[in-house]
Amino acid sequence: MSQNAIVDCNAFKTETGLDDATVKELYGIFTGELSEQKERLVEAFQKGDCESLRKINHNVKGISLSYKAFAVYDSAKLLDQLLKAGETKNLVTPLNGLVNRMEEAIEAIGALELY
Repeated sequence: MSQNAIVDCNAFKTETGLDDATVKELYGIFTGELSEQKERLVEAFQKGDCESLRKINHNVKGISLSYKAFAVYDSAKLLDQLLKAGETKNLVTPLNGLVNRMEEAIEAIGALELY
């Protein structure tokens, strides 16, 4: 199992007690989920749909913490705080940061040697 600064697969494996093959399969599912949620976040933002943005971001925050993608989690947490505070005019930079962290996590997981 491997890890990097963006995703800690070893911590996930230790916490879950799963074998390497199952962890690899789950991280494959996770990257697909991140890709889908990234598109949904951008779409909700472009439509000005803050309620959908909040719900999608909440999901991203939860799954990223579960999969030990802490950079994604931290970015989602920041966006969550702004959304809860009603600061909808200041979302571009944190949303871009979250999208970038999601892309980095997808790339980092693809580069890991999960076997």
